[in-house]
Amino acid sequence: MNRELILAVFLVCRALVGTSTLSAAEKTIEGVTGRDGFFWQPVNTDAFVGDVIEWKNSVGHHGLRITNWADVKPHVEIETVAGQQPFNARTGRNGDSTNAAGKVLLRLKINSVPPEAIEFNCIVHGNEMSGQVSVAATPPGPIALMSRLDMTQAMMVPSCSGGYFLIAPSQTDNGRLMAVPVDVFEGLDTATSEGPVEGVTIVRSLTRPLRWENNTAQIEIGEEIQWVNGSGPHGLRITNWNDVRDSIEVIDAHGSPENFRQTGETPSSSSINRVYARLRINSLPAETDTIEYNCVLHGNAMAGTVQIIPATEPPTDASHSVQR
Repeated sequence: MNRELILAVFLVCRALVGTSTLSAAEKTIEGVTGRDGFFWQPVNTDAFVGDVIEWKNSVGHHGLRITNWADVKPHVEIETVAGQQPFNARTGRNGDSTNAAGKVLLRLKINSVPPEAIEFNCIVHGNEMSGQVSVAATPPGPIALMSRLDMTQAMMVPSCSGGYFLIAPSQTDNGRLMAVPVDVFEGLDTATSEGPVEGVTIVRSLTRPLRWENNTAQIEIGEEIQWVNGSGPHGLRITNWNDVRDSIEVIDAHGSPENFRQTGETPSSSSINRVYARLRINSLPAETDTIEYNCVLHGNAMAGTVQIIPATEPPTDASHSVQR
């Protein structure tokens, strides 16, 4: 065992015997409205004691109601945020809905495990727009070294519960080790795609607000295009795939290229720089000159188009033509 690995094992063992602290997570649940309907994103959330859950409005007109507030209230603490939508601590709901993007509806710190999951819905859309937060006790600490995550002394280690922790020196507590559940980090799942390729048209998915960057791209026949994640959980669905598939070559796709060839859509992912799909345009489709697409999670609230144009012909240099 080399010296670097010995040091890594020592640091993890030191964390196990009580010199580490478990960092609480802050998790956000957003109210969204799109052409495909209205929903909370995410609908289902897992949390631990000590975590903070924040509900906020993203797109549309929404308000929050904790439907089992009487059971939940003794186990949580309301954290007031400046400018947030008023929340009635007696009834467990916002007094009014709001259409202000980014408006916080409620922040709750979880102090203990409630007898059941936190159930909630929208005061405008009722149970058609509902969700839940499942709460568990603080997960057990890390049990073994898995691998070096990066070059800053941070290490990924598995836990007894089947998840993973990031072990790293604290930047604010004199280097004391802390253990952070990896699910509080966006984009830690390992990307198998090679990432954005230089010279290829890029369409990037973004959050806050939900959108595709470069969502009205144009591409010539013979060129390539990639859909890539920039932030948040998203996925790609080409909504007119049956009309364009015969003119397109699938070079790479998240999930599997073969599945994308059949369906024209990918699983969702929150991995930064995840390539959802890389396609080459081989010809102009018979029925349309436009690829239409949206997000598999957010539907037409997050949509875009790619116009296919004929390849540019090289200019003719008339000055070199022969005069007769």
